[in-house]
Amino acid sequence: MCIRDRYKELDELNSEEQTLNQHIEHVQIQLEEIAQDENNAGYAFVTYHDLCELSAAQPGEDEDKAFLVFGAPKGTTLEVPYWDQEDMNDMYRGYPYRLYLDSCMSGGEISVFVISDGMNEEVSSQKKEQ
Repeated sequence: MCIRDRYKELDELNSEEQTLNQHIEHVQIQLEEIAQDENNAGYAFVTYHDLCELSAAQPGEDEDKAFLVFGAPKGTTLEVPYWDQEDMNDMYRGYPYRLYLDSCMSGGEISVFVISDGMNEEVSSQKKEQ
C-alpha cells in the first residue's frame, strides 16, 4: 500500500470514530434523561444475581468480600471518610472503613443489606433523633 492509501484509510477510520463518538454521546444523554425522570424510579433496581455477577467478574480478588446495599429515602447522604491507623482507637483497629448514612427525612428508615458468598442479611435502622 502506498502512503496515499494509508491516509485515505486513516481518514475513513477518523470519520467512523467521530460517528461512534456521536452515537455514544447521544446514548449517554438519553440514559441521563431516563435516569432523571421520576416516572422511571420504580423500574430502577439491582438484583442479587446482578451483584453476584459483579463479584464473579473480578477474578483474583480476595474471597472475603461483601457488597453493602443501601435502601434509603431520597436525599440520604453517604460519607466514607479516610482514616489513618493512628486515628483509630483499639476497638476499630483492623476495620479500616467507616460509613456514615444520614437521612434528611425525620424518622426515615435506612436499610442496609450485606451480601457475600452464601450470605444475604438485612440490617434495618431507624434514624436517630439528634
